[in-house]
Order: sequence, then structure tokens, then C-alpha cells
Amino acid sequence: MEERGLDKAQRTHAGIRSNDDHSEQRESIRLYLWSATLLLIAISLLLPGIRSGDDSHHGWEILIFGPLGGIYGEFRWLANVFLLWGLILVGTRSPQRRLAIAVLGIATAVAASCIVFPPRIVVGAGDYRTISAPLAVGGYVWILANVSALVLGLISGREAADESQP
Repeated sequence: MEERGLDKAQRTHAGIRSNDDHSEQRESIRLYLWSATLLLIAISLLLPGIRSGDDSHHGWEILIFGPLGGIYGEFRWLANVFLLWGLILVGTRSPQRRLAIAVLGIATAVAASCIVFPPRIVVGAGDYRTISAPLAVGGYVWILANVSALVLGLISGREAADESQP
């Protein structure tokens, strides 16, 4: 069957896909992953991220006060910095695809480490001490947002690689 003389509707009916069809499909998947990633980040900020005894701390609190964790050796907050950097690289369609994927991979690995090694927080009114604080539902949503961003980076990298081939 000759493909040149067929219009788009005829090609679709015949089961023939063109590069335009694939790029439209990739773009819709990319848009869906962007939406999912940003929605998951927003949800994780509104939900409790970690629990400490009877108290829980919301994601927005962790985002604001997380850098203080560096004082006592808790550097996993930096996953947020890597996530933002990776999303900027993917969003600007930077030619540094591998860097974007590596940065998002680091963010995802650091975030996922919270499952195995719970974050430590400082508690106490006068006798300050650090305790392990297990993740709450917002923490798991945050990890899922990192995974979604990594998949977005991988798909965007694949799309750019396919476009560069003749």
C-alpha cells in the first residue's frame, strides 16, 4: 500500500502511523507527566510529610525548614533542589538531556532513601535531640512526584534522541 497519496484520516484508518502521529502522542504523554508531577508536588506540600510521635509536619513546613537539617547532618532536603533543577532542564528542553536525567535520578534516589532510612528531626523544648521520623502520606506522594519527574525526563530525553536521528 502506498502511503504518499493518503491523507491523515486514510493513514489512520489503514493503521499507518506517521512521525507526526508519534510526536503528537509523545507530546500528550509529556504534557500528562508534567501535569501529574506538578499536581503531586502540590499535594505533597499540603499533606503531612513526616510523623514525630503524635505530631506530624506538613510538606510545606518541611520545605521551608528543611535546610536547617544540614546543621545535624540531614541533607535529603536537597532532593528538592535536584528536582527543581531537573525540571528546569527538562522544561527548557535543554540540550543537556543526560544531565537532566542524572539530576532527576539523584533526586529520586535521595527521596526514596527516606523509605529505608527515615528522616531525622530535632525535637525537645530544652533538651534538644534528634529522632527518626517515619514518612507520612505526603512523604510518599513526594517520592512519587520525584519518580514522575524522572519518567518525564526519560521520555523527554528519548523524544530528543529520536528527533536528532535522520
